[in-house]
Amino acid sequence: MAAEPISITSVEEFDKLISSTKYVVVDFWAEWCPPCKAIGPIFTKIAASNTVPGKLAFAKVDLEETPDIPERYDVSSIPAFLIFVDGELKGVEGLEGKIKGPAVKQEADGKLRRIVGADPRNLMLLGGELSKLAKEAGDAPEGAASATSAPAAAAEETKEAKKDDKNVVFTEDDDW
Repeated sequence: MAAEPISITSVEEFDKLISSTKYVVVDFWAEWCPPCKAIGPIFTKIAASNTVPGKLAFAKVDLEETPDIPERYDVSSIPAFLIFVDGELKGVEGLEGKIKGPAVKQEADGKLRRIVGADPRNLMLLGGELSKLAKEAGDAPEGAASATSAPAAAAEETKEAKKDDKNVVFTEDDDW
């Protein structure tokens, strides 16, 4: 059964999820937001294709129902997709040049922490890249690539669009 994004209904539920899962991508949205409604089904498909139990989760926070969470992370435009690593809004490094555009908020340290706006291409790329990192995190056989070397390996793999039974990965060469 494919994983759906987790609908967060309380601060406690949110805190538990981000502290118990290595990577979490959170969609901040509202019922009255047309772009949020447009990207919602795509986010659901990304979650279904890329969730790795205990390592990568996808969640949705309705800012009308749980306003304390978006306020905590200074979410002022929606849809907004924030990336949590080990329970914090630390972001992910190694995605420079792969995920880009005006909606991408990459920090000075090079880490991607948020994507603002209904940007399906970058969300699909993010889901695929995080899925690779999550699968490599822990439980990797001795001698296997570590999570720190994953971006280099991912760059090699994503030179061409690739589709397998679990992930769809698009490259910057894809036409949208």
